Amino acid sequence: MNLDIYQILKIAVFGIMLAVIDKILESVGKKEIATMVSIIGLVIILIMTIGYISNLFRSLITMFQL
Repeated sequence: MNLDIYQILKIAVFGIMLAVIDKILESVGKKEIATMVSIIGLVIILIMTIGYISNLFRSLITMFQL
């Protein structure tokens, strides 16, 4: 599972879109919905990166022979 530039850009674009949606919702006065959108976005990004995080920990365990 290699982390290529496409995955990094996909996560970055998703984060930028979330920030824009959050600012728009806050300016309209929907602070609660903006908070929920931010939390849901964070969960989606964590789901997208969980495979890479587990691969990192496996590599560290192999590298340090734990």
